[in-house]
Amino acid sequence: MVWLVFLIPIFIFSYEFGYKGGISFTFIGLLCEVLITWNDFTDGDLRTTQLLRIFEAMIVLLAFAVAISALAHRLHKKRKRLEQMAFRDPLTNLYNRTAIQLELERFVDESRTPQPSISCVFIDVDDFSYINDTFGHDAGDECLKEIAERLREELPENSQLCARLGGDEFIVVLLDSKKDQTEKWAQDLISKLSGYPYLQALNLTFSAGIASYPDDCQSVNEIFQHSDVAMYRAKREGKNRVRAYIKENKLELLSEMRLEQELRASWSRRDFQLVYQPQAEVASGKIIGLEALLRWDHPEYGSIPPDTFIPILERTDLIVPIGEWVLLEACRMGRFWQRAGLHDLRIAVNISPVQLKEPLFASAVSNALRLTTLSPQSLELEITERIAMIHSDTCIQKLRELKDMGIRLAMDDFGSGYSSLNYLIRYPLDRIKLDKEFVQALNDSANDAVLFESLIGLLHRLNLSVVAEGVETQEQLEFCKLHACDFVQGYLIGRPMNAEQLAHYFHGMIEQPSKREGHERTEHEHSAGKIETSTPVLHRSEVTC
Repeated sequence: MVWLVFLIPIFIFSYEFGYKGGISFTFIGLLCEVLITWNDFTDGDLRTTQLLRIFEAMIVLLAFAVAISALAHRLHKKRKRLEQMAFRDPLTNLYNRTAIQLELERFVDESRTPQPSISCVFIDVDDFSYINDTFGHDAGDECLKEIAERLREELPENSQLCARLGGDEFIVVLLDSKKDQTEKWAQDLISKLSGYPYLQALNLTFSAGIASYPDDCQSVNEIFQHSDVAMYRAKREGKNRVRAYIKENKLELLSEMRLEQELRASWSRRDFQLVYQPQAEVASGKIIGLEALLRWDHPEYGSIPPDTFIPILERTDLIVPIGEWVLLEACRMGRFWQRAGLHDLRIAVNISPVQLKEPLFASAVSNALRLTTLSPQSLELEITERIAMIHSDTCIQKLRELKDMGIRLAMDDFGSGYSSLNYLIRYPLDRIKLDKEFVQALNDSANDAVLFESLIGLLHRLNLSVVAEGVETQEQLEFCKLHACDFVQGYLIGRPMNAEQLAHYFHGMIEQPSKREGHERTEHEHSAGKIETSTPVLHRSEVTC
């Protein structure tokens, strides 16, 4: 009976240390028992028959011990697997959020100093969704594994705390490290990560945020949140950089979260409206198109700038339903003015990278044209250099699909971002809209004027028409005329207007039915009369339709 009790610690050792632990304890126990029994036998306290019975019992006990060790070993493996699932990321085998938080709390509790210095680096892969969308999720997983392996290699000697929080987010914790030292180390880290051949081939960049305990937070639990806020600041400032946490970052984030809630509420109330800015042909002075622009007039905060709310719409994917509404309303307005007499009027609509990534985007465009009976040739979709940079081959394929439908394509704000001339050849574009900075810098120096002139000449050689944005003065218009710029857009031509203001703008410009009979005979004279007014400025009183 006493020997059966011996099986209990065997089970415990096997459960805690695995099969080897249980068997090792069994053999040690049996060896001790054999030595004691043999000693009693040599002293004459035991007979031979008694010794044999004891050995037989030991063999039976050994069999029980092996069976119990095997059972406990299986339980041990299941427990380890559960621990792995609870505290390790299954893809990279790094710590998860729960594990690294427990490790930090343990470090603080066991530290000899009252407030140990801890710095947290929150790392996020810039535009990682492009990898999954372009190369597939298997390639994305391999990319994450490579990043995890490189992070392990780059960990300093005083830190082994590295975790994947989920998606493309990683955390590195530096123990006994000051904030300024951590910031320098993090900057070197993201440079090295981007330089590894596998990651460099994918053009990956990284944004990182840094927070320290106890400088930036009162508890270990807050350090992840604050470093995340700092990383978000790095994203907003252009990505591929490191930013340290400051208190104002959190206030901005809270303000943005509230703004997101207001955006959702405003969308449900349909508080958004479209305004339209006219575009004029330089040679004839005719209004040839309208660009639809989204505006948000909040009942409490008033007019919210597009630069403030558009990025939030894109981040929350609200841009998809709102973008479809913008497209439908713009096509409806364009068709309305065509029926009113502006037969050749084109309507231009900006599209977001998020919209272009949608599989059914081309179908949504086709549906808007069908519902409004607007011809595809009357619709122009404007993309930015940012779309071209992010989506590359996927972007080209979808743009060609739109181009095959007869829709015109333009690149907006050219020169404000990456400005790769390769886009002009690879993308099926019809028109380039030069960023307003080019026009506004014409009077700054002779070099700016030469650059503007050279760009127009280059684009014309590529069979692309040119729109100069931000034309506000007569001198700027005259420069565009002198260098054969095709179209202009800006406050000189007209400010963004809602539907009612647009009706006043077009008043007197719509071709009346009674005048159509002699239209062909007087069109040249009419246009000439407009041009010959006191000053040749292309504003409402001097354009023709």
